Amino acid sequence: RDVFSRGELRQRGREMRERLGPDYIIRLGLEQSRDRDVLFDGIRNLRAARTFMSAGGVFIGLVAGAPERFRRELDANDGKTASESVEDMVRNELPEMNSLDFNGLQLLPVLWGISPEAIIDTTHLSIDEVHKRADDLLLSYGISEPV
Repeated sequence: RDVFSRGELRQRGREMRERLGPDYIIRLGLEQSRDRDVLFDGIRNLRAARTFMSAGGVFIGLVAGAPERFRRELDANDGKTASESVEDMVRNELPEMNSLDFNGLQLLPVLWGISPEAIIDTTHLSIDEVHKRADDLLLSYGISEPV
């Protein structure tokens, strides 16, 4: 089977983090990149974030309000979503926010560790505007060839 539900993917991710460490994907990606730039999307664990940053990684936090995230999910999935409402979606996201489990998902503490200047609120931005702001931010960090 090639398609997994969000819950199944969460469970598989949890099993992998428990077996191989919460920063396994980061370590593997850095090892395989061999001094090339590498992009990680969705770092939601503090140990993974620390591993990334200790390797010289630069964080850019892309955030959007719940109503906008819900609308985007509907648009991307032909009007279908795992959540019945914005409130339901927020409830479903809670396990990703602040787990006390070492291998769990801790999105809020990861975001709190990012400089406020490095967080881009994408709520009312086009994808081109998001790219421009991310490129400008990378340039401000001295990264002259943004991805």
